[in-house]
Amino acid sequence: MIDRASVLADGIRNAIRRTDRRPIIEWSGERITLPPVLAKSGRFDVSGSRHFIAPLQAIGHVRVRGVRLLKPVRGGGTLIADVAIPSAVVREFASVLMIFQDGKIAKDHAETRQMPILKSVPEIRQMLSADRHKTRTADIVFANGLPFILTGPALGRLQSKGFKWVICDEAWMYKPGVLGNAKARMGDFLKLGNNKFIVISQGGPEDGDWAREYDAGMEFVWRPRCASPECRRHMQIEWTVSRDDGTRAG
Repeated sequence: MIDRASVLADGIRNAIRRTDRRPIIEWSGERITLPPVLAKSGRFDVSGSRHFIAPLQAIGHVRVRGVRLLKPVRGGGTLIADVAIPSAVVREFASVLMIFQDGKIAKDHAETRQMPILKSVPEIRQMLSADRHKTRTADIVFANGLPFILTGPALGRLQSKGFKWVICDEAWMYKPGVLGNAKARMGDFLKLGNNKFIVISQGGPEDGDWAREYDAGMEFVWRPRCASPECRRHMQIEWTVSRDDGTRAG
């Protein structure tokens, strides 16, 4: 049974407390514990995954409304969304819609990854309703009324709902029109300019919706620093690179 007085008191405290504006990386590193199902479990840390930094900085920037992340297979792209979502729920009071390539993957992701991550965050743990019907595996309603839905690309049942954050995973596998329908689910949040639209995917057909969505943004390419003491310069992720000055990297 929910202690309504406790929920009300928590709501009042949340409403009057000073907003924590620290970067997502810092906030998540302090609060999120990754479940054993992931290759790297335990406290979230970007020290071994430096390619997470720029995307999380972009997602956390107050003026950035959309982030499109083109990533390799097993590159940890979905995990970037997983650790950004708790920050959105706690600090932005965001309703969240996360779309996967099919409903089974959405359900499995919710059960094995997203729910354990949510439960590891103290502020969210107390927001999870004791009513099991409100904390179904892929369809969550927090005690303060915020919805968090993980679903496949069939969005018909969400026609009348608006979400502050919409996240699309592996968009290259969507049928034509799904990305547009996903954007439409931001509703009034889009008009208010406080929405966040995030697409994370491998590459796909050059004439597909995902390619057009990616090309519509401003491209920033992640480049690691060469480990050679004689070099220490940033370089493309290629087997062999010929620079303009005649030197080679890769």
